[in-house]
Amino acid sequence: MAKKTAKKKKAPKKPAKKASRKSTRSKAKRKQHDDALPGPHVAEHFLQGIFGDAGDCEFNAQQHAYEAMDAMADEDWERAHREATKAVKIDPNCVDALHVLSHLGSEDEGELVDNLRRTVARGERALGKKFFQENAGWFWGLLETRPYMRARAQLAELLMDAGKVDEAIGHFEEMLELNPNDNQGLRYSLLGCYLEQENLEGAKQLFSQYPEEWTAMFAWGRVLASLLAGDESAAVKQLSEARRVNKRVEAYLVGRKKVPKDGPGYYSPGEPSEAIVCMREIGGAWTAQPAAIDWLKRQKTKRK
Repeated sequence: MAKKTAKKKKAPKKPAKKASRKSTRSKAKRKQHDDALPGPHVAEHFLQGIFGDAGDCEFNAQQHAYEAMDAMADEDWERAHREATKAVKIDPNCVDALHVLSHLGSEDEGELVDNLRRTVARGERALGKKFFQENAGWFWGLLETRPYMRARAQLAELLMDAGKVDEAIGHFEEMLELNPNDNQGLRYSLLGCYLEQENLEGAKQLFSQYPEEWTAMFAWGRVLASLLAGDESAAVKQLSEARRVNKRVEAYLVGRKKVPKDGPGYYSPGEPSEAIVCMREIGGAWTAQPAAIDWLKRQKTKRK
């Protein structure tokens, strides 16, 4: 009788590459919100090591999840799969580990969206309705909320890239209610969605919610919002301020410079890195309005 040969385990596959964007947003490659230097979540890992309980299952699972996330950053798919699998065996509700496995187990963006929907739903059930009610407004400040917020942020980004802007807006709005401090910078993506849909009331509310926000994203967003509202005099004044905040954005908008394919992992105010991020977040809303681009090309730069 012939001996049965043991089946070899399949090695985890490289995460599916992101498909081309179907929306009108900038095609600059988006870095994940949870990218950090020198490694993902190094400060968070350190804090959990101080305040966590080494004998707790959730704590131990999260340690493996951090290892999996580091491995993903290093493009070591096998180690990422191994550590994430260890994590979910200890704690089936370990959202960061499920997030990693969602990437490794998805053939394309559509499947990744489905897997992230399930991951976010699992995170919501694990935290519980009472937790959401009691801690809304303080999310991200609580370490146990961050895996959920990371997964939901990427789900919203993928939905936006797939042209499902209404659904993405719903996620962004709810996440800003959970965490008004917006440590993840979701207000910029939300502003891009509002402007792309010409939702001027939504943009106005966002500007009011963050009145001291003077990034390039908000400065150039204000210009476009005024143009869409038909208030050219306000747009002229805001253009002067936008140029002061980051004049480099204009070259990308009018086509004098091409937006780099790979976006920066982080940015500095007024620098080229911020201009690239600005194009990534609201550039699509501008390019969807040829009349606004033509108007911008006609505006003379004041010489000192």
